[in-house]
Order: sequence, then C-alpha cells, then structure tokens
Amino acid sequence: MAMNTASQWFYRKLTPAGTLVVAMMVVSSLLGIDTYKTMSYQVFTFLMTLFIISLGYSFFSKVEFSIDRKTPPAATAGAPFKYSVLVTNNTSVPLDSAVYTEVFADPRPSLKEFYSMKVEKERNINAYDRFMGPIRWFEIIRKRLPVKPKDHDLPHIPPKGVVRLDIETTPRHRGYIRFEGGIIGAPDPFGLVKSIGGALHSQSIPVFPKIYKTAPIRLPGNRKYNQGGVSNASKVGDSEEFTGLRDYRPGDPLRYIHWRSWARTGNLVVKEHQSEFFSRHALAFDTFIDEDINELFEEAVSVAASFVFNTDTQDALLDLMFVGEQAYTFTSGRGLASTSNIMEILASVTPTTDKKFESLAESVLERLPILSGVICVLLDWDEPRQKFILHLVANCVPVKVVLVTESAASGEINPGPMKSLPHLFHVVRKEHVEEDLSKL
Repeated sequence: MAMNTASQWFYRKLTPAGTLVVAMMVVSSLLGIDTYKTMSYQVFTFLMTLFIISLGYSFFSKVEFSIDRKTPPAATAGAPFKYSVLVTNNTSVPLDSAVYTEVFADPRPSLKEFYSMKVEKERNINAYDRFMGPIRWFEIIRKRLPVKPKDHDLPHIPPKGVVRLDIETTPRHRGYIRFEGGIIGAPDPFGLVKSIGGALHSQSIPVFPKIYKTAPIRLPGNRKYNQGGVSNASKVGDSEEFTGLRDYRPGDPLRYIHWRSWARTGNLVVKEHQSEFFSRHALAFDTFIDEDINELFEEAVSVAASFVFNTDTQDALLDLMFVGEQAYTFTSGRGLASTSNIMEILASVTPTTDKKFESLAESVLERLPILSGVICVLLDWDEPRQKFILHLVANCVPVKVVLVTESAASGEINPGPMKSLPHLFHVVRKEHVEEDLSKL
C-alpha cells in the first residue's frame, strides 16, 4: 500500500518533463560516480538544482478551488458517457497550463479482504505468487475502479473565474463510480513540479452491466391469480376485485359510478377495484460460483441484464430473484420498480461463495403458485440445477433455461430435463455471448 501511495504522489506531483528530469538525474548520478573520468556529475548537479528550485516553488504556491460536478443518473459498462465539472478558481492569481484529475474512493482492500478473496486469474499460478497476490491485488483494484483516472487539461482560469470542463469516459465494467473530489496540478515556471490543490465533492454513479442486443423477449405462460393484486399496478385489461367506495374525481370512468350510493346520498361515489390476475415471471439468476472475481459470472450478469432490458414489463411483472447474504426478490413492471432500478441492483450483485444453489431453488419454488413462467440464467448444469428445472417442468411451469459456459457449444451438453423442450434450452458461450444470444 505504501508503494501504491508513493507512486500516486509522484504521478500527481511531477509533470512529464519532471519525470524525465528525475530519470536523467538517476542516470547521471550513476555515470558520474568517478568525477575524474567523466563530467556527468555536472549534469546531475545542474538538474538537481533545477528540481530543488521547482520543488520548493510548488510548496509555497497555493492552488485553491472548488468544483461542481454534473453527471448523468447512470452509465453502462463499455459505453462512453459525458459529464461536466465547473471549476472555480478561489485565488487572486490566474491558473495556466493546469491539469484536473478526479479523485475516486480508495479501491484498495483491507488485509483481511485481500487474503480472503479468490480470483479466477490465479487458478493456474504457483503457490508463492498466489500467496503474495500481485494478480489478485490488480484485479481487486480494477474491479473496484470502473474508470481509470487520467489528467484533463484546464483552460486559462482568471482570478475568481469559473470554467467548465467537459469529460468523456468509458466504464470498463459494472459497479459504482464513487467520486470523492478532484485535484488540480499547476506547474512551476520550469514545468517540472506541480503545485497541488484539492477540493471535496462526493458523488456516485451506478454503472449498469453491459447490455447485449437481443430480440424482444417473449415470455411464455398464462396470467395467474395474485391475491390482493399489486398496489400501484396499472389496471390494463385485467380482472379486477371490488375493494371499496370513494368520492368521484374528475376523469373517473362513468361505468365505475356506484348508482345506489349516489341515489341515497346525492353525492357521486365510484367503486375502487384492484387487479387480481396478471402475468408474473421470475428471472432466477444463479450467483453461485467459487471465486469473488470471475469473468464467467460477469458475462452471466450481462445476460441477465439483457433479459431485463429487453423484456416488456408494461403489462406484466418481472421478479428478479437471486441469493446474496440472503434470498432477494425485486419486482419491476406495472407501476412498481422501473427497469433502471433492477439494472442498478444488477450493477452491485456479487458472487455467492458460502451458500448452495438449493437456497435459490427453494425461493423460486415457494412462489410457483403466482408465477406465469421462469427464466433461469445458470452458471452450471450439475445435479442440483437439473433437479430444480425438472421440478419446474413436472409442475407444468413454462421455463426458459440459459446456461452460460466457458466454451462448450449447445450440442456438447446433455439438456437433461429440457430434452423434450430443446427450443427453451440455450447455451451461451463466454467468448460468444452476443452471437449466442441473437439465436434465442
């Protein structure tokens, strides 16, 4: 961690010219050890003098500013997005040739997290490298930092002036971009060392999983009875249950007027109804895998997100079901949570390494009486998963199975309980996700 902090300090403090000067100082010091045989020591002395003057100037020169960041509500992995930062110079001197750098929340893991996390890329390395964990370290940092920090050149900012900086960036993967603030580096007159100033402005943006293009998802199954209906659900062409009376409001349909109450009281009264029958589908997402950072899992999240994004929930409900610390169910459609709410949940879902698949199966089977159909996004095709699918098929529940695998094609995998329904059993290869999804 100390090495990482030191490298960050040098990166922020030195300009490219300053980095070159430091490198030349090291080389000239090595070549000029014997002052009787070479004059390299004079180069070292000259460069050291310049560097010390620049360094001293940077400590006495102040950079004070404030920022106001305007960001979109969300971003998507792999898709560029733009945002702006208003930078206000709070000093009485102008800022020239300065650079602005975003400061993100510290992505470094604690010692306990570092040694407890498992990473897919460490499968085939030796025990020593696995214990020291250089690959694990960089994978954890990359996973927790969806965008790579970079410098952005600022235009001239007059004293007490304000400029707008437009930034475009592309998130590398899903998660959250957590801003803590920003720093500005203003170079000294020699252009070697930057005077650093910082400003706090905490903010976060969810990064949705990568979305693959697919045809609109047609979900099988009939409408089911849901006692009590769905509060806040829109009532579009459904059987409705009478729940009570209320005063007439402009715009209420005339067919809902309760004529007997009107005749008795002289006031217009209308009947309230509640939807009881509607389509409700479950998207059962398999989170059970042995590693905390795994590319197959990330592709499975994108597959699940593609289903959510391409499913029309205007007249139906979609229950996203998965297991994390506990079994979770999030419902979207018909006036409940929007697609973006479900996508934000998928942006932060993590692998489950300490539970078994049966916990997800039990959660789905408990809801069978109200489900019209089930879409299963699976990471394996072992006995517990096949047993779960067999139970759904035996209960005549329409089911679509999407198995995300490393490389196996659909012809290489025995469909098992889906043998009689081959058109509803799909294998998606990790390296050919978009191609395989287009065949659904």
